[in-house]
Order: sequence, then structure tokens, then C-alpha cells
Amino acid sequence: MRLVAPLIALVILTACPEPAPQMDPLEAAAAKKCPTVHLDRLAADWIVASGDVKTRLRIQADGDGYTAFYTGGLFNPMTLKGVKRDKDVRFEEVPSASRLALEASGTAKRRTLLFVQPNYRACSLQVFTGVTDGAKEAVATSPTEFLSFPETPTVFSFEPYSEPLFVGEAAQKKAVADKQLEEIGAPKPDVGGGTVPVAAWSKVAADGDPSCTYDMDLYFDDQLVPELTKQPAGAVDGDSRLWSYNWSAPYAGNHTFQIYRYRTCAGGERARIGIAGIEAILY
Repeated sequence: MRLVAPLIALVILTACPEPAPQMDPLEAAAAKKCPTVHLDRLAADWIVASGDVKTRLRIQADGDGYTAFYTGGLFNPMTLKGVKRDKDVRFEEVPSASRLALEASGTAKRRTLLFVQPNYRACSLQVFTGVTDGAKEAVATSPTEFLSFPETPTVFSFEPYSEPLFVGEAAQKKAVADKQLEEIGAPKPDVGGGTVPVAAWSKVAADGDPSCTYDMDLYFDDQLVPELTKQPAGAVDGDSRLWSYNWSAPYAGNHTFQIYRYRTCAGGERARIGIAGIEAILY
């Protein structure tokens, strides 16, 4: 008897690629028209849709999340850390050292929150504001629209200043400045208008190599003063370096002064080493 071998069918299995996720038509259009309006690409400068530059937001990539610098309509810039979620990014205020001291004393507990969502239809960001005390959150029900910051020749500050800036007599005498820090923990803000002396002192060793060049850019009311860029730093006295300027400010009310401090070494780029600032009360 002749045996017939059974036919064995060989089936080759080929892995089929998974279909690419379908992008919402509005999101697809926004990806071309305004690519930063996306949870993964928020790093940009933003201004409130009304055009008021006093309310602005700078977002920077930070690992898997973001860091933001937010000025909410007044001279109160703050730093926030953002965590991406399914439909938004939750930003929470990073308190300054002085704010942490207030929190420890029980004087202040609430921190600012921002919830940022892309609005593909309007090519904008919807920003819900809120507060948290660590135990619960309160969030505004209506968002504020932010647009990509327009091209403008005017340069605005975004980041909070982390170094004290002194005005009036304290800007002219380091002993007076040191006394203010000792007695009230901060520079005294009230000063007569007209010509306003402003000054900060830094540690020479912390600034860097003595052979480098040190200069500063000056900001008034959060705006860079073009004619006051690359102003040379002052004299070195012992372990301190002076950064000062006599400012023409014939105004009354609250105004901010800021000194952006820079170092330039041979063959290197101009590098920022600090921001000194104060919200002064001019009378």
C-alpha cells in the first residue's frame, strides 16, 4: 500500500502595523497654524488675549513637564511647575524663600494654580486660575484666553527676581541696606520720586572670575530700557561688588526696578548671573 503524506499548510503570519491615531481635524489644522497650541509643545511666550502685556506667561520645557513664569496683571511675577495630564497641564506656584517663611508661620498657605488647556479652534490657550492650600483646590469657572506673544521690539521681564534691590539712602550706603535686611528682612520700598538711586550688592566670589567683564541691563516697570543696557557694574569693595544707577523716575505710585546682572569672559558669551529687583513705592 502506498502511503500519501498529508499536506501541511504553512501559514505565515505577518504583523500588521497598528493604524496611526486619528488626529482631531481642529488639532491637525492647529498643528500647522499654531504648533505651540498643544500639550506637548507649550514652550513659548504667551499674552492675555486682550493684549495687556501686564498679564503674560512664559512656559519652558522641564523634563517631562514644564516650568512657567506668570505675571498676573500686577508686578507679581511667580514661578510655577507644571505636570501634564490627559487634557491639561496643572501648574502650581513654587514659593519663594520669603513665602515659605510665611507658610511656616501660618500667615500664608494658599498657592496659585494654573490649568492650561489648548484651544485648537481659537489657536490659543485657555488658562483656568485657582488656589490650593494643600488640602483642597478652588478653581475659577471661566478661563482666560492667552495668545502667542506678538513680535514686538519691546523686551519684557518674565522671571521673578531673586535678589534684593535697594532704593534711596540704602542704595547709597551698604550699612543702611544691611540694616534693613537685618531689621525687616527686605529692602524698604518707599522712596521719594525724581532721581531714585537703586543698588544691589553681590559677592565677588559668587559672580565668577575677576578677569571677566561685569555689566547690567536695567528694567523699569517690567520693560527693558534700551538705552540702559550693558551698563558697567560698579566698584569692588572687599568681597562685594556694587551694581547701581541713579534713575530718573518723576512718578508717584508703585513701580518696579530691576537689574539683570551679566558676566562676559574671554571667548565666551554674555551670561546672566542674577536678577535683583524691587517693587518700590514712589511719593
